Amino acid sequence: MKKYINLSLSALAILTLVGCGSDGDDTGAAPKSGVTGEVVEIATVEDAQNAVASLSSINSYSSDSVSTVMPASGFVEKQEDSILRNLRAQPRETMDCSSGGTMSYDGVANDTSANIVYSFNQCNNYGTLMNGSYSVRGSNDGENISLTGSFNNFKTSSENLSININMTQAIETNIDYNPMKTTTNGTVDVEMGSENLQIGYENFELYMERISYSYQSYQYKINGKTSIQSSINTCANGVYNIETLTPLQSAYGGYESGKMKVNGVVIEYHSGGTATVTFEDGTSETMNQNQSVVCD
Repeated sequence: MKKYINLSLSALAILTLVGCGSDGDDTGAAPKSGVTGEVVEIATVEDAQNAVASLSSINSYSSDSVSTVMPASGFVEKQEDSILRNLRAQPRETMDCSSGGTMSYDGVANDTSANIVYSFNQCNNYGTLMNGSYSVRGSNDGENISLTGSFNNFKTSSENLSININMTQAIETNIDYNPMKTTTNGTVDVEMGSENLQIGYENFELYMERISYSYQSYQYKINGKTSIQSSINTCANGVYNIETLTPLQSAYGGYESGKMKVNGVVIEYHSGGTATVTFEDGTSETMNQNQSVVCD
């Protein structure tokens, strides 16, 4: 029996992921690639540890970005009943934000398809200022969900933190959201006081599947290209080409198994927080998965 989830509600889940997008929507085209810099050379175990730590930081910074962007989602969710009614009868409306400015939407949504643009103009939602737009397109056949979204020069800021997102993301999943595959292109720029960070993506694919509900265990496949440009740890700046050779099995604080190739170097994960690094010359060393980036 097919089940349907209203796609305007499903579309809000896009904000819990890293970036979004589609080509050719009314918000303008987000960049197809945000990758900048030179490919990072991994010649020592310290280089490998810095690479792993840098790639892990992408998730943590993305989570910080999402936690700041989420007030936008929360604001939309609070208006959801009104939006759903009006999308069917009146597909355009502008509403006031809690502390000044406006949020508007334009589009159509129903149980099987969605094409919506949300725009923010100096929208101050309880101390979080938002400008720019994001859009969501999607289809739901009762079993499979396809969503494409876009952040187009979407800016959000609060005290000591500013985020600018120009990113596209295509999401393929099912009504249980398991498994889920995302393909990401574009950039996230983060400013925290005097520090700044840019994360770039080019055809960056993340496949995630929950394999145990009892232990919240997941396996991942990560493929594509990403880059980091940070004012904090400049020695790790540059481009990372990633290929998953065997799926990565999640564990507390890292991975307990799996193998991936990063810039020509093979990293095999083990339980206990360790990993084996095999360099292009065939030599191998053991490293700690949870090492922070260390620049000389």
